[in-house]
Amino acid sequence: MKNLITLLACASIVLSCETAPKDAVSLNGKISNASPNNELKVFNREGYEKVIPISPDGTFQDTLKVAAGTYMFQVGQEYGQMYLENGQQIHFELDYSKFDETLTFKGDAADKNNFIIANTLLPEANLPKDIFSRSAEDFDAAFVDLRKSFDSLKLAFPTLNSNFLADFDQQFEEMKTAYKNYHQSKLDLMAKLPQGTPSPLFTNYRNANGSQSSLTDFHGKYVYIDVWATWCGPCIAEIPALDELQGHYKDKNITFLSVSIDQEKDYQKWLDMIKEKNLGGNQVFADNAWQSEFVKAYMIDGIPRFMLLDPQNKIVSADAPRPSDPTIRKMLDELL
Repeated sequence: MKNLITLLACASIVLSCETAPKDAVSLNGKISNASPNNELKVFNREGYEKVIPISPDGTFQDTLKVAAGTYMFQVGQEYGQMYLENGQQIHFELDYSKFDETLTFKGDAADKNNFIIANTLLPEANLPKDIFSRSAEDFDAAFVDLRKSFDSLKLAFPTLNSNFLADFDQQFEEMKTAYKNYHQSKLDLMAKLPQGTPSPLFTNYRNANGSQSSLTDFHGKYVYIDVWATWCGPCIAEIPALDELQGHYKDKNITFLSVSIDQEKDYQKWLDMIKEKNLGGNQVFADNAWQSEFVKAYMIDGIPRFMLLDPQNKIVSADAPRPSDPTIRKMLDELL
């Protein structure tokens, strides 16, 4: 992280020789390894949006009339942030396959933009990966360390003024509050549904075979439950890893159960997606979407969500690792 911050700070002094129009931002750069037909979308919370085409060689260029401030940008499924102000020449480059690690800015406001990159990477680099499974005391200590790293980062960019940094001080506190609230929800979940607790049950959920299934049907095997919906992008992103996980444990005493919380109007869409993506395991449709008693009993307020039960339908984990998280295999290997 220290080397990355130094690199970004040094990149801030490299200026472009081109001149930007005074009433707009001149934005240009290159995005390597992007998918064909990808576009660069620039937007903010206030409703500004502009889509910029990316040439086959990865280059892009356009002018944007903006109010000075921080903007989001999107390429494919990846997102970043940058500071824009009329009259400036902004240039950035990145490798799409290593989006966050390779994103660097040159030209005007490079110090601001490279600070934004480094600040975005701070939580991943400094917070423990199991931060939400730790005690309240460990959680608070981790954020004390993160704050120290954040303060050090600000010192690495001495050209930034206090007004600009004040916004990021506020964002840090907002992030801490959001993380703490989420952490508390995990503690509440573990207190209500600790390991060894009999699982909440569901009965007579419709399944993709045209009949009905109940959770007790899977008694005698470990059950890895995926709560998802057809409209949920992160849920769909987990499907390849879930398929791989099922294949890896196909001969073990475990069954894979996917519970859709789609609305009733999307029942056919759910059936079509199962067929289209050749989804394996046991596919069932919850009786009342988010208001299903099973969903509420597990305190599910965001998806995807995964649970793991033992052969007696008792809870091993009410908030199990995702299929894409390597720790799920370690957990299963210890049980099976």
